[in-house]
Amino acid sequence: MRGRILVAALFLAMVPAAASAQIGVGAGVGAAFPTGDFGDAVDTGLHVQASLNIGLPLLPDVRLDGIYQTYSGDGDASVDVLGGGVNLLLDMPLVVIKPYLLAGVGFYDVSVEMGTDDDSNSEIGFTGGAGLRLGLGSLGVFAEARVLRIGGDVDMTTVPVLVGITF
Repeated sequence: MRGRILVAALFLAMVPAAASAQIGVGAGVGAAFPTGDFGDAVDTGLHVQASLNIGLPLLPDVRLDGIYQTYSGDGDASVDVLGGGVNLLLDMPLVVIKPYLLAGVGFYDVSVEMGTDDDSNSEIGFTGGAGLRLGLGSLGVFAEARVLRIGGDVDMTTVPVLVGITF
C-alpha cells in the first residue's frame, strides 16, 4: 500500500513539470567529417538536421533529431545516411549562453552506391558531443560538434560540426 501511495505522489509531483514542458523546433546544417577507414573512402560530407526539443524543469532536455548526411568518394561512389535519434542534453546553468553536453542513440539507414551496385543497411548508432546555445526570447541559435558512430555491418564514424537556429 505504501508503494502505491509513493508512486501516486511521485506521479502527481511530475504533472506540473510535464505541464510546463517547453517544446521547441530547430534546424541545422554543417560539415560531416568521416574518420578511420570510412574517412579513407569518402570526402567530407554534408550534414542536415531537424530537431524537436522537449525541455522539462530540473531534468535534462530530450531532443529528437532527424538527420541526413551525404558523402562522395572516388569515382562515382556515394554514401547517404538517413536516420533519427533520441538525445539527452545536459545544460550548464548559465543565463544567455548555455553550453551543453549531449548523448544519444538512434537508428540509421546507410545507403552505399558504387557504380551500378547499390547496398543499404539499417543499423543502430550512438552519438555524443557538446555545443553552445544562445537564446534570444523564443528564437535561438546553436553550434555543436559530436561523434556519430554507426555500428554493425556498416561500421562508420563521423564528426558532424553544425550551426543552426531554434524557435
